[in-house]
Amino acid sequence: MSVKNCLDSAHAQGALSSDERDALVKVFDSLVEHYGTADQAKAELVARLLRQHEGGKRQALLSDATRQKVETYMLGYRNARAEPDPAAALVHLIEHNGQVAMPEGMSSVVGRAHAIRSQAHGMMEGMLYEFRRTKLLGETRSL
Repeated sequence: MSVKNCLDSAHAQGALSSDERDALVKVFDSLVEHYGTADQAKAELVARLLRQHEGGKRQALLSDATRQKVETYMLGYRNARAEPDPAAALVHLIEHNGQVAMPEGMSSVVGRAHAIRSQAHGMMEGMLYEFRRTKLLGETRSL
């Protein structure tokens, strides 16, 4: 069975959407053009799909581990009266003000937003410094 027939069959069975099938056919055609033979192109396509699948499994495992860590933190959180308070735990996960200890390896959503904003400001500052104007003639230095 050719690769295109196999992809059409997978689409007919509902395993692939039309967009996914079309994208894979385009990739296969470009690989055939690159390698010159369908066998090498098929092997490369299979290798790429396996790498993508392994990466997806890794992401799913990491996501599940993070979910479990957040769930454990929220269900185990106790307020000042030693009562379970998952709502307060969620507030601390969103905006941590240093009032309670965060689980190891976790940061608040607001803290991550500040970190991303700081990185963007740093990159912009570097660009502005690189293309600053000279004092004497007012021309940019790097063009």
